[in-house]
Parts: sequence; C-alpha cells; structure tokens
Amino acid sequence: MSLAIPLYCLFKKILAKTETEIVRLMVIAIMIFSAYSFGANDVGNATGIYTTITSKYMGLPDEYSMRLLAAFASLFITLGALSIGPRVVETLAFKITRLDLDMALAAGMANALVVWMFTTVPYILFGYGLPISTTYAAVGSIIGVGIAKYRSFAGVSFKTVIFIMTAWLLTLPLSALASTAIYFLISRFAGGAL
Repeated sequence: MSLAIPLYCLFKKILAKTETEIVRLMVIAIMIFSAYSFGANDVGNATGIYTTITSKYMGLPDEYSMRLLAAFASLFITLGALSIGPRVVETLAFKITRLDLDMALAAGMANALVVWMFTTVPYILFGYGLPISTTYAAVGSIIGVGIAKYRSFAGVSFKTVIFIMTAWLLTLPLSALASTAIYFLISRFAGGAL
C-alpha cells in the first residue's frame, strides 16, 4: 500500500506528458514484469509441496522434478486464469476501487515490485525465495492507489475489503483443518505407510 501511493503520483505525472504508444508499451512492460513476479512466486507456492513426493515416490531427481512441476503448474494456472480468473479480475479492477489507467499502472508496478522483492532478494541473499501472498500484495496496492487518487478512504469500498480480509483470516485455519483431516484419512486407509 505504501509503495502504491508514491508510484501513483509518479505515473500520474508521467502519463500526463507521454504519448499513447509509449503508454501502451509501459502497460505491456509492467504486465510482463508482474507475470514474471507472480510466476516466480505462485508456481512455487502451488508445487513446492509436491517436490518431495515426486522425488521420493517417483524417483525423479529434485531439479528435474521442480522443473516438471513448474511446467505442469503453469499449464493449470493458465487454465484457472482463463476459467475463473475473470471474476477475480472484476473484483480487483472494479469492486475495491474503480481503477483508471494511472491507478492500474501504479498498483500493478507496486504489486509486482513487492512480490519480486520477496521472491528474489531473499534468494540472492540466502539462497531461497519467500512464498508470499500475491493476493495481499495486489489488494494492498489497489487500496493504496484508491487512497492516493481520492486523498482519503472515500474511494475504497470497505465492504469489499472486509469481505476479502475475512476470507484471508479463514484461509489459514480452514486449510490447516482440511489438511489435517485429509492426512488422518489417508494414513488410516494407507495402514500406517505414511
């Protein structure tokens, strides 16, 4: 959120003096950077838990296993984006605050930078990236540009934000409960083989 506000002010100044063709190139560049950042983070989130399984039970080397899982996850992330993704896009683009070009570019860049920083900088420093919630980064950046544009919270739908945050709060305990139940069911039927 705090990165999105100065970026909004910067993009507002830049776009006021920039030709349409350059703006199109900026949109494409930011979308590519955002897709790269999300791919670096979300593919790892989606497949990291399966690397051990493919290594141990399928006999695949770790490096090969990770690349195979990344390709597999990328395919299904694309399918999810094409099927259910438009509903999420609608929520992000219109329901938190209605994004215009300045807001969208600033939110997209802030979002991509935050995800990239947490994925890449720890990797450079420590040898591993941190799996973060790209949704938190996206929603936070959209709230930030909404505040920047309207210079108050008036342009942000707190009903939508509270609904999203409630889902975030429920995600962790529900995931933990579901995985615990599934583990006990599998271990019971597998006869202690786990």
